[in-house]
Amino acid sequence: MEKFRIDGPIDAGLELRSLLEYNCISFVEEKNGVRFLLVDRGLKWEMFCQPTDDSAVLVFSLYPFYVKPSEMVRKFCNYVNTQVRYGSMFYENGRLVFRTGADLFDIYSAYETIARALEYNAGVIARFWVRASACAEKR
Repeated sequence: MEKFRIDGPIDAGLELRSLLEYNCISFVEEKNGVRFLLVDRGLKWEMFCQPTDDSAVLVFSLYPFYVKPSEMVRKFCNYVNTQVRYGSMFYENGRLVFRTGADLFDIYSAYETIARALEYNAGVIARFWVRASACAEKR
């Protein structure tokens, strides 16, 4: 019955893993989250999700190609950040990364909240794929 408590913190990690399992998404558990691959219309990238202790899930998508820090990469990140409503695009360790988050306020909407964060993150990655890949070609 603990699962159906409406007061108290939500186990974000449990909710995330349950959602992924329910949707048949294979994932690998890591010390501080889960990692899995997404595919959309022939595009394939890695997503990492990190549950937090305060009932939230951080979602990171990594483009599969490597880029070098440059003015083009900086402009690309700035451009994406002016276009999206939630999250941010940034450069880290040779990769372009898009980060969003999902705050889980109650157990009843946890799945939907996490799913929306994953879908939004994936949509941004797909939307800016061509521009992101141009940054990699200019290495």
